[in-house]
Amino acid sequence: MFSRLLTVREAASALGISTRMLIGHVKCGELSYIAVGSGTLRQRRMFDEADLEAFKERQRRIEVWPPPGRIRRGVAGSSLNGEGGGFMERRAALKAERQKARDERKQANALTGGRRSRGC
Repeated sequence: MFSRLLTVREAASALGISTRMLIGHVKCGELSYIAVGSGTLRQRRMFDEADLEAFKERQRRIEVWPPPGRIRRGVAGSSLNGEGGGFMERRAALKAERQKARDERKQANALTGGRRSRGC
């Protein structure tokens, strides 16, 4: 008739989670408990096995990959902005820009003797 009530530690162990995570689910209202005792400052929570089973069923998910309606990125030959060129071409162009900026800084340092101008 009555099922055995589980403590917080026993309920967390039955679900395979930590006690802290179990209390988090309780505070979010995802998991119901039975208040035992008359304490107002610190309630003693006990859990029914049927409530734990219902919680497990509500948490059950099926993941479909890739998610429907999402754009697949990184496919060879594709471009997000409609321009030609794939990843490797964009990477090479970015690398060339960085090298050009580095060369310009070196040239400016050579002209000023390595000292930066203060704009005065």
